[in-house]
Amino acid sequence: MLRKTSMVFFLTISFLFLELLLSVSILRTLWPLSSIRLVLFTLSYALGMVFILAFFRQKGSRTLLLVFLIAFTTLFLSLDLYYRVMGDFFSLVLSGDAWRGVTFIYRIRLHLRWHHLLYFTPLTVWLLFRQYLYIKPYQHRLAPLLMLVLTLVSFVGALSFINQTPPIESDSPFNFSELDIYEKLPSAYQFIHHYGVLTYVRRDLQSLWSNRQVDALETMDEIEAFLSSQTHERHTYSRIFRNMNLVFIVAESLDYYAIDEDLMPNLHRLYTQGWQMNNFHAPHYYRNTADTEFMVHTGFYPDRQVQLSMQAYVDNAFPMTLPRLFEARGYDTFAFHNYVDYFYPRREFLTQTVGFSSYKDAIDMGLMNEEDAQAGSHPWPSDFDMMQETLPDWIESDRFYAYYLTVSGHMPYH
Repeated sequence: MLRKTSMVFFLTISFLFLELLLSVSILRTLWPLSSIRLVLFTLSYALGMVFILAFFRQKGSRTLLLVFLIAFTTLFLSLDLYYRVMGDFFSLVLSGDAWRGVTFIYRIRLHLRWHHLLYFTPLTVWLLFRQYLYIKPYQHRLAPLLMLVLTLVSFVGALSFINQTPPIESDSPFNFSELDIYEKLPSAYQFIHHYGVLTYVRRDLQSLWSNRQVDALETMDEIEAFLSSQTHERHTYSRIFRNMNLVFIVAESLDYYAIDEDLMPNLHRLYTQGWQMNNFHAPHYYRNTADTEFMVHTGFYPDRQVQLSMQAYVDNAFPMTLPRLFEARGYDTFAFHNYVDYFYPRREFLTQTVGFSSYKDAIDMGLMNEEDAQAGSHPWPSDFDMMQETLPDWIESDRFYAYYLTVSGHMPYH
């Protein structure tokens, strides 16, 4: 039992050290919001690991412990570096697509700091003292039950410190209590600030396995009842764009401060002389640009747990998309993007799922060679060149809808 106690202590201190290191490195705070809750959660994870390891023989438990320590070291370090590169914490929901992120490893080296070596401290300590830090198999048949009870007690104790009342009185739907943050995971940053990395990963994994089935017939009845109750009365702006053409530009990462009269005279003129839709809301999904494309063309919000909406729903039928509505009125529809389908299946999604009659990527437009069209350190193709190459495709059409997705605003920034 002494060996198990020392291992629980070692793992608890190791996890707390990693939590503290990431908190200081990324969150810029010494500790998450509830120290007692974090300690109890961490203790329960350490007890749970020892509970599992003690079922193995000494050699097997050492090997498995080494695997665990390498995995946790990699987890904390990768979360730190990913945040520095992408500005957010990754979700394990995206792990199936994670291999593509390796192609952007050249960005990671730009964010490496000396303190990142500290993430290897627990692993190094164990390697140095592994002859003392090991677990003997269970010697008594009630020992596993006792270890399991201790794990559950510490875990339930941590849950008891979760406040169910929002910090302020407000009718806002975003006035989350600690319990709301724990159950809904509104943002990874916010969750880690309250509960730490290990609990974030556990809840993230739980979201993969949770049963989110709904009664499809009941849902369809609710949708039809809602739609049948909606009416639209004509007003001042009704039909003022009838029979006009549309050029739709999704300008990736463009912010207001870039719309300058000298730097971007055309966009500045459109912005200052046109309508500005100030009261808009853009949900933050896992694939910001690609999921925005899905919402723009279909009018639907994708499921928050879906890795990539244009891939998850590629085989669905969407008869009321923007290009199909335009085509039904005799318009020619065009879609352009000055990159390739390396990360997202845009060609299939935009032509088959959404219904554009024509789509061109960077290779079709002659902006990239096929052998160079892989993720890496190459420069992004020019948006200006894309406009010049594609303008003849639609400018002579009597009725057209031209959709553009730009790429030159893509990170990295300098």
